Amino acid sequence: MPDFGAIADAIAARYTDAVVVQPAGADPIRDSTANLPNALGALPTVLVFPDLGTFEQGNGTRLGGSDWLVRLYYSELASGDLERDTAILLDYLTVLADQHRTLATLGGTVTIVRTMGWRVGVLKYAGKLFAGLELRVHAVTTEGWPVSA
Repeated sequence: MPDFGAIADAIAARYTDAVVVQPAGADPIRDSTANLPNALGALPTVLVFPDLGTFEQGNGTRLGGSDWLVRLYYSELASGDLERDTAILLDYLTVLADQHRTLATLGGTVTIVRTMGWRVGVLKYAGKLFAGLELRVHAVTTEGWPVSA
């Protein structure tokens, strides 16, 4: 069985400040985690949410597909500058959309991870509104699946 906690953590590790090339003029990412907090701390923060998944089995193998939402919460709308933040979010999108391009595997049962879509706009978290962006990331897993009677 795929370790979904490990997959979520490995996806989050691709969006840390140590890995992401920060766009000019943008604040660096302060945290990237799949352990969802009750409230957001220092911004910008990346959170990884499990979304949905599928399994297909046959010929001794089980293939899995899992979708994850990777959200960058850049600034709280109540105190931010939406015009400036949107320009920075588009710069961040240019960088973050390719975080899995050069290293498309996570190890273990994960054979490939790809960014499948994105959106920029207003994100809600813990009752507050934030300027942010969302990536839809798809992970493919493969594992032995012996037939049993």
